[in-house]
Amino acid sequence: MHLKRNAIAAFLGLVLISYQGCSLGGKTSHADKRYGAGNPPSGMVYVPPGEVKVRVFERRHEHGAWLKDYAVEEVAEGFFIDKYEFPNVAGEFPLSNVSFIEAQSKCHELGKRLCSMHEWLRACQGPDLKDFCYGKTYIRDRCNASESRDGLGEEPSTLEASGMRPECKSDYGVYDMTGNLWEWTSDSTSTRYSGYWGWRRMIQLGGCYGVKGKNFPSYVTNGNKKNYSYRTFGFRCCMDAD
Repeated sequence: MHLKRNAIAAFLGLVLISYQGCSLGGKTSHADKRYGAGNPPSGMVYVPPGEVKVRVFERRHEHGAWLKDYAVEEVAEGFFIDKYEFPNVAGEFPLSNVSFIEAQSKCHELGKRLCSMHEWLRACQGPDLKDFCYGKTYIRDRCNASESRDGLGEEPSTLEASGMRPECKSDYGVYDMTGNLWEWTSDSTSTRYSGYWGWRRMIQLGGCYGVKGKNFPSYVTNGNKKNYSYRTFGFRCCMDAD
């Protein structure tokens, strides 16, 4: 009788452990699941491999000025990217005043990562290498950007909720990549891509609501230190595609 009771108790204990493992320990990040091009994670879109337009710098001579030029480079593999700036929710204000370190940590908590510079450009420029997320030429008020250099344009210059301007999206369906917030990427600055910005900063792309929109096409880089935050800094996350 005692042996039978002990066997039943042992079986119930195994069931309880298994249940706890599924429920209490069941917080699963995106990294624990498998996704493909036709099955993107919730709130993300798939971007195929392809070309991007980048701005590059070359020194005329040792003490000379930097010369700006443009090059076409490759994104070798497809990837997933958030539709909106973090926290990736349409109609909610994106997180601002965030440093690179904070942005990187928040992506990792979700099983994601910050986008590389080339991935970000691919998602923004689309297959036609557009200068702005919606087209090759700047269109006033299409996205949330200022119309004057100092950010004091004819319209109020302030942060907007994600997706408030439905035409401010790329060919892949990624919103607000022109204006709203400067977005951190995982790439550090170098003289090739940033010229006078030099080294030891992290690249940001997209411009923001406080700068003149037509002066900041997709490939214009900004650079800041990892621990520096400001009210016009934000980010979105990417993920590898299986």
